[in-house]
Amino acid sequence: MKRLLVALLLGVGALCLSASSAGAATGSVSRDEAIDQLHTVRQSIDHTLALIKAGHAEEAIAEAKAGYLRHFEQVEVPLRVVAPTLTADAETKFAEVRALIA
Repeated sequence: MKRLLVALLLGVGALCLSASSAGAATGSVSRDEAIDQLHTVRQSIDHTLALIKAGHAEEAIAEAKAGYLRHFEQVEVPLRVVAPTLTADAETKFAEVRALIA
C-alpha cells in the first residue's frame, strides 16, 4: 500500500508539471487554478497517509475520496489533454489506494 501511495504522490507531482504547460486547454480551470488544485490533492494524500499511520482507516478513506472528488476531478479534463496516460494512471492509483484502505 505504501508503494501505491508513493507512486500516487509522484504521479501528482508529475501532473503538477504537466499542468504548468496545459494552459487553459479547456477553459474549465486556469493553469494556476489547476496547479492549486493539485497542491491540494498532494496535501490530501499526506493527510490520508497520516490517518492510515494513526490507525484511522475510515477517516483515511473519506479523505482519499474527498481529495479525489473535490480536487483531482477539477483538473482531470485539462490534464488528460496534456498527459492522458499519466492522468489515467493517477485515477487508477486513487482507486487502488481506496480499495487497500477499505
